[in-house]
Amino acid sequence: MNKADFVCTTPFNYTELHSKDKQFLCCSAWLPTNVYESDDIKSNFNSELSNKIRNSILDGSYTYCDSKVCPHLASLEAGKQIDNRFKLKKNYVAQQPSMSTVNFNFDESCNLQCPSCRIEVINYIGPDRKKVDSIIEQIENKYSKELQYLYITASGDPFFSKSFRQFLINFEPKSFPIMRHIHLHTNAILWTENMWSKMKNVHNFIKIVEISIDAATKETYSVVRKGGDFDTLVNNLEFITGIDTIKTFIFSFVVQKSNFREMEKFVKFIQSFRNLSNKNYRVYFNNLRHWKTWSDEEFAEQKVTNPDHRNYQEFKEILNRVNQYSVVTHNMHDHIDKQPAKFI
Repeated sequence: MNKADFVCTTPFNYTELHSKDKQFLCCSAWLPTNVYESDDIKSNFNSELSNKIRNSILDGSYTYCDSKVCPHLASLEAGKQIDNRFKLKKNYVAQQPSMSTVNFNFDESCNLQCPSCRIEVINYIGPDRKKVDSIIEQIENKYSKELQYLYITASGDPFFSKSFRQFLINFEPKSFPIMRHIHLHTNAILWTENMWSKMKNVHNFIKIVEISIDAATKETYSVVRKGGDFDTLVNNLEFITGIDTIKTFIFSFVVQKSNFREMEKFVKFIQSFRNLSNKNYRVYFNNLRHWKTWSDEEFAEQKVTNPDHRNYQEFKEILNRVNQYSVVTHNMHDHIDKQPAKFI
């Protein structure tokens, strides 16, 4: 399929807020151009640079997008799947950009210390937390009445971040009159039944969640998810997958030397949760990115998706197998052998 025939609507209605003066119109890995110019979120969203990015999508060039990293653009180009964010250009009616979705990516606090992501446990306190609270205050006071979707969070964990946790506990639906969904992205270690009971006002809004796991066994989990406990994860997943109001689950897995042999086992591990039988769910395999937590040599050793890596052929065989599962999404289509899809 030709991406020029489609319009990705995300940059027309979405913004992702980061700490350290950064703001994006999509996932910062998929569309890595920083549109931050001031602390005014809406002004950045409507800036000249933001409109240049949107025009590159309308003209079909997707100049600012990385199709090797974005799983949705990669899947479209590979002809495997068209995400509902894409609209056929011939049917698309251009409208003024409307900031209806905000991604809370401005607190990196997390209870885990995953080697692929960070070199230490991060917990925002003092001035860092005050900055987070000031951004939340701007969102609540200026934009709450126009927001329909919130995403919390790809930068850390929403249950560990003091600010994000309090936002969820104290959420007032009347302040967000047209809110439709709150998307949670978490490692699920702190998502207990007791924690969930403290957030009653968000229950009806949380209909889709992403849970980052990166392993299918206790042994590998202890390596790639430092600080986590696999038995706690499994117990929490049994509870979480049984929450009636949540209709869609994404289970993500960052592929690296430490875990790539468990990719197919991970699909089967997820399929073993009986509560998912009446849910929509996807297993998302993500290519490893260099966040500078490893030295260049260590990163090269972990990046099995590099054709020069000594384990590359083994990785490629495994990827081609898991690619056959209908529930699998990934951003590594350039490693797939060209063949008709056989969905399992």
